[in-house]
Amino acid sequence: MERGYVKFYRKSVESRAFQNEGLWKVWSWCLLKANHKKCWVPVNTGRGETEIKVEPGQFVYGRKTASKELKMPESSIRNRIVKLKKMQNLTVKPDTHYSIITIMNWGIYQSSDIIEDRQKDNQRTGKGQPKDTDKNDKNDKNDKKKENIYTSDFEIFWKTYPLKVGKGGCYKTWNDKKKMNNRPSIEKIISSIEQQKKSERWLDGYVPNPETWLNQGRWDDELPAPLPYSRKTAKNIETLKNWEPPK
Repeated sequence: MERGYVKFYRKSVESRAFQNEGLWKVWSWCLLKANHKKCWVPVNTGRGETEIKVEPGQFVYGRKTASKELKMPESSIRNRIVKLKKMQNLTVKPDTHYSIITIMNWGIYQSSDIIEDRQKDNQRTGKGQPKDTDKNDKNDKNDKKKENIYTSDFEIFWKTYPLKVGKGGCYKTWNDKKKMNNRPSIEKIISSIEQQKKSERWLDGYVPNPETWLNQGRWDDELPAPLPYSRKTAKNIETLKNWEPPK
């Protein structure tokens, strides 16, 4: 297994998963198994071997392998994976010989690692190279500095928010202690955005400017209950109500 780490927040002790010893063990195992970068994984299919493309936050899951690593019965692991799926901690995409598990909101657990790796790459690039006063080299260095001016929690917010405009001004608001005095945790903000993405207004394209969303504390917005049918069906129903037979 590759070296590295994932982030556990202290408030995890209040989570439903933590209250159940077996469920917490399976959830922790899933986080540690998830890939931190895109890769190809060899998988036995019964007729041979194939390679599966696995995205960041995903891993190839099989109950027998999981049972061996977790030292749990396969049925217990299956039931706990189902429970984690219902809690919206992960999703499971089944296949004939294997499944792909995807960690929901993977950036929360790994985002800072990505930024740190980028910083290390920038440092390695600068070592061992002769100094050059060429204007293009100076511009490249300035561009690299701009890439690293944002904090990891803001990068998580920016990656999650669907409308990406005015990043610089939005970051100033994010760091304004007076404006953001009552800002909740990054987990609460991400959860609110994910819920609002499903709202009828956002789905219709009426997404507020991210800086406005922060200034107005829109993470506390109360969303209307979803319709028992699709918006397209709702429009058809409204059309039928106003329909009149031809004269």
